[in-house]
Amino acid sequence: LQIVSLPSTLEKIGMFAFTQTAIKSINIPDKVTRIEEATFLMCQNLSSITMKNVTFIGNNAFTQCTNLSQIDFPKSLVTIEHNAFSDTGIQQVELPNGFTELSDNLFMGCTKLEKVILPASLKFMNDGCFSGCEQLKDIYIYAQTPPSYRDIYDDAFRDVLLDNCVLHISLDGHTQELNAHRVHSSYQQEIILNNINHI
Repeated sequence: LQIVSLPSTLEKIGMFAFTQTAIKSINIPDKVTRIEEATFLMCQNLSSITMKNVTFIGNNAFTQCTNLSQIDFPKSLVTIEHNAFSDTGIQQVELPNGFTELSDNLFMGCTKLEKVILPASLKFMNDGCFSGCEQLKDIYIYAQTPPSYRDIYDDAFRDVLLDNCVLHISLDGHTQELNAHRVHSSYQQEIILNNINHI
């Protein structure tokens, strides 16, 4: 199975629908708002996907789609569950405004990921969401209040060389460029101190 043409009347695609197939590209019909768990799991030839009205992407939906280097996330997107894009070939991530939380291990092991643009609406980053993204060079955070962790032991950037990474933050309408490693270290300390003070 390499080529799929889905009818415009289609409203739902089930879990594991295309798992481990040789599908190369797909256009998600406008009436489909959810991509369920493991829908495209291990579709290693998949290199192109178009979606317009998707609001939800389930866990492991695109895990190990190693040829998937680019994806345009629709403005309608609200939720992406854990591991949805882990071990893909994605090179850049730009999430739409309105998106509030990065799930556990969301982009874990995306070794070609170089640039991440996070919206002003982002409130939470969970454990390992960028773990092992060893080529990460630029992180843009537009939230006026930095996104926080739900647990003091969480680390979104485990096994990432943050010394080689630039953090771009927006303050009062101006963008500042900072060393990501220094910011991350002090941020982790602040989280721990805040939690100790609340015990």
